[in-house]
Amino acid sequence: MPSSFCSVKLPYDLTGAGSAVQGLDGSPAIAEDEFYDLLDSNRNIIASNITEIPAGLSNGTYYIRYTFNEQDVVIPNDPFLGPFEPGCTQAYEQSFMIREINCGTFPWNGN
Repeated sequence: MPSSFCSVKLPYDLTGAGSAVQGLDGSPAIAEDEFYDLLDSNRNIIASNITEIPAGLSNGTYYIRYTFNEQDVVIPNDPFLGPFEPGCTQAYEQSFMIREINCGTFPWNGN
């Protein structure tokens, strides 16, 4: 996801391919639930369970929080973990800025 957006380039789709989350054996994890929240500069939730950064945001800094809940994993004959390993839940936040000026270069390059 870009670190800054020109306000006229929104909405921006948050869904799509790609995940850094790995399953217990190193294979891609299977999501039981996953969602995005939009947070303001103080990390207060503005919108929950969104699929895009919406148009109409004011200039400033925002955060996207991606939450991933992995399905439980069956582990046969594991003396330490038992028959099931509960799936982990991870949350990742990334900041971004909305700008209405200097939109000639996308993403905004600070000039």
